[in-house]
This record gives sequence, C-alpha cells and structure tokens, in this order.
Amino acid sequence: MAASNRTRQSLLRGNLDYEEYAALHSLPLGCPSLTFDDNDDPFVHEGEVFCRYADPQTGVLCGLGNRGALRTHLKRQHHYDQIAPSGHGVGQFNSTVRQRVLIWYNAIMTTHRAQAAALQQQQLNLAQAQAPRAPPWPAILLPDGELDLVRMQTASVAVGRESPCAACGLAELDGCDFAVEEGLLCENRDLWMELPGERTPTPPSTPSLPSTISSLSSARNTPLSQRSQEL
Repeated sequence: MAASNRTRQSLLRGNLDYEEYAALHSLPLGCPSLTFDDNDDPFVHEGEVFCRYADPQTGVLCGLGNRGALRTHLKRQHHYDQIAPSGHGVGQFNSTVRQRVLIWYNAIMTTHRAQAAALQQQQLNLAQAQAPRAPPWPAILLPDGELDLVRMQTASVAVGRESPCAACGLAELDGCDFAVEEGLLCENRDLWMELPGERTPTPPSTPSLPSTISSLSSARNTPLSQRSQEL
C-alpha cells in the first residue's frame, strides 16, 4: 500500500537540502520548470511546495506556494487531468524513489545557493558603489579651473569639520581656502587631493630703485649738523 503524502514528506525530513527548500518563501533561484512523462502528465516530487508550471508565452514559472495542495492546484488552475507519480515513473515511494527525489532537491538547492550568493555579492557591490566615498576627495573645480570653495567648504562641514578651521580663522577668512595663509596650513586640506601648490607668505615689499636713489640724494643734501640732530 502506498504511503500517504504526509508520511512521504516525513521521510524527507532530516535531509538538509529538503529542509532548506521547505523553509523558502518562494521558488528556489534557477528552479527548472515542470517535466512530463510520455502522457504529458507533469511530474511532481514528494514534498514540493511551489508550482513550476511555465507560462507558455513568457516562460515565467507560476511559483504559487500551496503546501500539501500542489497537485490540486495543477489540476484546477493549469488544467492537468493527471499528475505523474513521484520519482519519474516509479509509483511506490520506496527507498529508490526517495533517493531520486533527494538527488533532485540537492540539484535545485545547489543551483539556488550559487545564484543567491552571486546575487548577494552583486547587491553588495552596488551598495558599495553607491556609498559616499571617504576622503580624501578630488578637488572640486569651477569651470575656470579655480577651486569651488563653497562646495568644498560644505563637504568639509558635512564630515564634521569646521570652516573656517582654526588656521583659516586666524587668517581672518570667512571659510577655509585649503591652502597656506600667513604660514598657517589649512586644517581641512587633508580632505582633498589634487590641490594646487601651497601658497607661501608674501615677502615684505622692498623699496623700488628710484625711491631708494631719491632717499640717498636727500640724505646727501641735508647738512651734517641737521642729520646729526635727526639721529
């Protein structure tokens, strides 16, 4: 006497592939569509939950999960008169059929695990690509090639820096210019790459040659007693 459907499913319990399949909420990734016997009746394996009927136009699998009523679903919704016995032609659920069914579950779950891992890696790569890049950042430039100080200052503040920083504040700047001002290095310069060369303090201006000559001439024309008094 053939074992009941519940008894047959219980015989699959304890198999890791089947347990993992039974815990899914939808068809395994890469799951094949139904196969058929010589009478065009679909095979349904013991313990199957999700419908593998393929739409004849799109090839998309039905995927409806109806634990314990898959055969009824195939007859009522997809209009199959008969469902082929499990094990591809072996009627009784004996050890041979069980082994064939477990091989099938192993095959579909091996495919599912590989595709799930690939999908997870793809999603991780996408998330990393969309994540904000950590500094240092390339310098933001205006169309004329000058630094876009407003956007660079905004980005600096967004990562917890102050603008102006202490150095740029001492130089009495309204915001950081990411350079060297009066010998002080901007503290937010490390956030940026490809910055132009550091500015160096402007040396004290030297008198022009004509003014120097004029001063010497004036000194020569001043009486010695007057120059002594000036000293």
